[in-house]
Amino acid sequence: MKTLKFQIQGMTCPHCQMRVSNAISGVEGVAVEKIDLTSAEVNLEDITKKDDIIAAVKSAGYSVTAVQEI
Repeated sequence: MKTLKFQIQGMTCPHCQMRVSNAISGVEGVAVEKIDLTSAEVNLEDITKKDDIIAAVKSAGYSVTAVQEI
């Protein structure tokens, strides 16, 4: 299964990490696989809802600066 890696701008502390995780988890059918605070990256297995995930991250107050399919 393919995974998407999202680079998140503004995620700098554990509180930010939790807000991003909660926002992404709020997208129906999406589960957070991994959030790395050090690199500000989120890995997700659901590649079909990329636009919904980006919108959720933005609504939480953060920006997605890059998306990579791995």
